[in-house]
Amino acid sequence: MEGNRTRIVVSLAEGRLEIEGSEAFVDKQVERFAGLIETGLGKSRPAPTLKAVQHAQGEREEGSPEALVAYENVFALADEKVQIIKDLPGSNNVEKTVSAALLLTLAYALTGKNTTPFDLVREACEAHACLDSPNFARTLKGEKEAFVFGGTPKKQTLRLTVPGRKRAEALLATLNVS
Repeated sequence: MEGNRTRIVVSLAEGRLEIEGSEAFVDKQVERFAGLIETGLGKSRPAPTLKAVQHAQGEREEGSPEALVAYENVFALADEKVQIIKDLPGSNNVEKTVSAALLLTLAYALTGKNTTPFDLVREACEAHACLDSPNFARTLKGEKEAFVFGGTPKKQTLRLTVPGRKRAEALLATLNVS
C-alpha cells in the first residue's frame, strides 16, 4: 500500500512544473529543480498566449472545467458558474459590459458550453457594478461582429464569432497575470 501522495505545482507564469508522488519523492525533485525554479521566479516572462497555454495544458482540453485552471487569475468556478475575479477593463459601463460578455462567453466555450445566457452576463455586470439595465441588451446587440445571438426574448444567449473569440482571447491574455 502506497503512503500519502504529495503534489507541488510551480507556475512560472504558466510554464508550469508539476510533481506528484510520495513526500520523499517530491522533496527530492524540489531540491533537484530548486535552482531552475528560483531562476525562473527571478525573471519576468510575458504572459503566455491562449494557444500556448492550451498546448502546454495537454490533458486540460476545451470542454471541461479544468480548461479554466490556466486562467485562475481571471476566473473562478462557484456552483458551476464562472465568476470574473479581476476588475473588468473599460472606461465606462458599456465597455465593461462588453468585456464581461467577451470573457464569460469565452470561459463557457472553454468549458464546452457553446452558448452563454444573457442572465449570466447580467449577473457578472451586477457583481462588477457596471450594469445599465435599461440598455443592457442593446449594448450587447451592438456587438454584432463579436457575438451571434440566439434563444428567445426572455432567454437570450450569446456565442462568440471568430473575430469575437480573438478579441476575447486578447482580453484574457492581458488580464491573466498575477
